Amino acid sequence: MVCNVLIHGFGGCPKELKHLNAYLLQRGLVTYIITLAGHGGTKRDLHKTSYKDWLKSAHAEVAQLVGRYDKVNLIGFSMGGLICVRLAQKFKINRIVLINTPVFFWNIPLITKRIFKDLLGGKRDNINYFLKSTFRVSLKSSIDFLKILFTTLPTLKHIRNKTLILQCLDDETVYYRSAFYLKRVLGKKAKLHLFKGGCHLVFVNDIILRDKYNECVYKFVKDVH
Repeated sequence: MVCNVLIHGFGGCPKELKHLNAYLLQRGLVTYIITLAGHGGTKRDLHKTSYKDWLKSAHAEVAQLVGRYDKVNLIGFSMGGLICVRLAQKFKINRIVLINTPVFFWNIPLITKRIFKDLLGGKRDNINYFLKSTFRVSLKSSIDFLKILFTTLPTLKHIRNKTLILQCLDDETVYYRSAFYLKRVLGKKAKLHLFKGGCHLVFVNDIILRDKYNECVYKFVKDVH
């Protein structure tokens, strides 16, 4: 039997992936969502943990699943993708899916364009979103995110798993160039799908792309050979 493990992003929670999880379950796949240490609660809860705690909590969960299932696929959203890369080097993993996974973050040209458009139009949605994203975590937690990013990138070359990379071009948090970097380092074993439009929280805020992402993930992980 195959288990598909879903890992949410930095400062997030399993709700980020609830639609993908439901989609996979409806098609008969086995899924398991990990809640990283310190996540899913308050800003203070996250502040009390470090990137080592996040990795340790994911490691403990996957260690149990690898022992229970014949094959395990890892599906990571945003920072969750970086954690998948680390786990794939510790355990025998079948396939990996990297969804809007960062190498380069903050698409400044896109953010600036959206904020300017909002100012002219008298709307504040994108401005408020950017401000909330900036201050919803502590400086310490942000530094821990950078630590997991910069300690993971050098290990990408060791990945031997078949990998699917999904990235939308209008992701305001993760610059789409990240996907090209991942594809270049992972090489022929990786498939890259780019999508026009979208946003970072694609499973939450973009119904059209959400369905396309769901379908891509399903087609990739259902083939376990």
